[in-house]
Amino acid sequence: MKYLIKIFFVYLFLASNSKPQSLWLVDYGYDPQLNYLVENLSVDSLKSIVLNDDWAQSTLLYEAAVTRLYYFHKETESQFLLNNLNTEIDSATTPLPAISSEWYKYYTDAYILGLLGSPVAIEKMRVIADDENNFYRLRAMSHLAEAGYYEYYNYLKNEYYSGNKDPYILNLLSWYSRNENYRDEIKTILKNEVYSKSDYFGVMYSAHYLGFIPGAEVEILDEFFRNTTGKARYEYFFQIGIYDKDGQPERSMFALQNEVNDTFRVEYLPTPYKILNWSSISKRYLEPKFINFINNLSIADTNSATYQVRKYFLLTYTPIKPDSMTPSNDLLINLYNYVDSVVTYNWLGDLTFSNELKSILNTAKTNLQNGDSLACRVNVKEFQDLVDNVYKDSLNTDPRFVTIEGWKFLYWDAQYILDRLH
Repeated sequence: MKYLIKIFFVYLFLASNSKPQSLWLVDYGYDPQLNYLVENLSVDSLKSIVLNDDWAQSTLLYEAAVTRLYYFHKETESQFLLNNLNTEIDSATTPLPAISSEWYKYYTDAYILGLLGSPVAIEKMRVIADDENNFYRLRAMSHLAEAGYYEYYNYLKNEYYSGNKDPYILNLLSWYSRNENYRDEIKTILKNEVYSKSDYFGVMYSAHYLGFIPGAEVEILDEFFRNTTGKARYEYFFQIGIYDKDGQPERSMFALQNEVNDTFRVEYLPTPYKILNWSSISKRYLEPKFINFINNLSIADTNSATYQVRKYFLLTYTPIKPDSMTPSNDLLINLYNYVDSVVTYNWLGDLTFSNELKSILNTAKTNLQNGDSLACRVNVKEFQDLVDNVYKDSLNTDPRFVTIEGWKFLYWDAQYILDRLH
């Protein structure tokens, strides 16, 4: 029994000393423009502003004091803020012109309490959101949505369809798209908003509202990428790459076949050096699928920049060196799969030959799993030598063959494994 009591008190200690988590996903930070009001005030003076607040006191001074206490003295003054951020709106005693200012103080209380993790903030934001004439109504709804409360969807939808162009409406619908119950309908609304734009910047700005729906922003920008040409197409391509880097090789394949302006077409084919050294470019450009595409890409104008870059690409590319954390067993599996890929692309000929190569790799994998890395290395070296010899013996009438593309993937990936096993 004493043991259970001890655990209970340990729990209470940890709970009381753990830092509360903000209810809001976005912290807008301290506004330095308020500095001039409070930067020379002591903590006691700041607290006095909060404690002695009334409708006649400046809204900005109140906000400056509260936010200064939170952002600069949170470690020592959090409890004070939790206890004293309790602005009340008394319409009977507050002059009408001051009501709006008092609501801003009320909103400031709710916002800071939310940053402190107090559930009181939710109720305060609800009070604001339920007030039809409150200037801060949409802002409160936004904070509630951040915290996972989606109680105003019908209101927002009706506002949108009635023509309310307040950016906050679209922003709130974006937040509400995190809720699966509303996601499909909101996706349609937000996509139509994107389709209504006729310029690149309008499309990009509106597409960002789809950001909470997995894949939706990339999906619609990809549509614009495929349905435009020249500079506009490349601008969409560049932006999509920020969100979906590894989907870029397929977009390059599309553009290299469909873009007629060589000035932009060449931009869709990065050099091997850039692929290897620029983190913004997908390493998937060096996978067999893309290499096969480039190998078969027909470019009539031999003087074009795209033709020259394609030629250079095929001469200089090498397979990606695997991550140092990738287990050797996974590297063997990857090399095994490469054998099937090079056969598919006709970079390696003869079924018996491909089966022989895969059999060697299976033996290597078994030896590795049994802890015999030396025997595994011997097997991988046998695989590499066999690929190399068949590639070099191109004059042999033997049905076996390996093209330069097949040799690069099989020989170099085998070498990567040998380097790991040395």
